[in-house]
Amino acid sequence: MQKFQNILLIDDDQTNNFLVKHMLNKINAVVNIHIALNGQEGLYKIDEFSKAGIVLDLIFLDINMPVMNGFEFLDEYQKLPEECHSKTTIMMISSSVHPDDIKKINSYECVDEFVEKPLTVQIIEELIEKAEFN
Repeated sequence: MQKFQNILLIDDDQTNNFLVKHMLNKINAVVNIHIALNGQEGLYKIDEFSKAGIVLDLIFLDINMPVMNGFEFLDEYQKLPEECHSKTTIMMISSSVHPDDIKKINSYECVDEFVEKPLTVQIIEELIEKAEFN
C-alpha cells in the first residue's frame, strides 16, 4: 500500500474525523491528515496548499455540512485551476443514500467514489487502494 503525503477530510462531524484520522494512522496510509469542518474551509485549505506547493492526494468529502455542503464545495472546486486538483482523488462519504444524492454525486466527474458512513478500517483500505490507481 502506497503512503499518501496529504489527505484532507472535509466533514463537520468531529467524531467521524477523529475516527477516520485514527484509522488512517492505524493502517499507516498517510503522512499528513488535514481537517476542514465545511466546504468553505476546505476550499480555503486547498488554496493555501496550492500557494505553498502542497499537493493533496486524497479528499474525503461529506455531503451534509453547514456553511457550504459537499455539492456546493464540488461546484466551486471544479472552477479551480487544474493544477489545484488534477492529481487529487475525491471520495464522497455520507450517511445519505437518497437516490437523488447518488444521482447528483455521479454527475460530478471529479468524484471518484461514493461510500456510505460509517467508515471502517477495511473500507478505508479499499478506498486507499482505489485512490492509488487513479
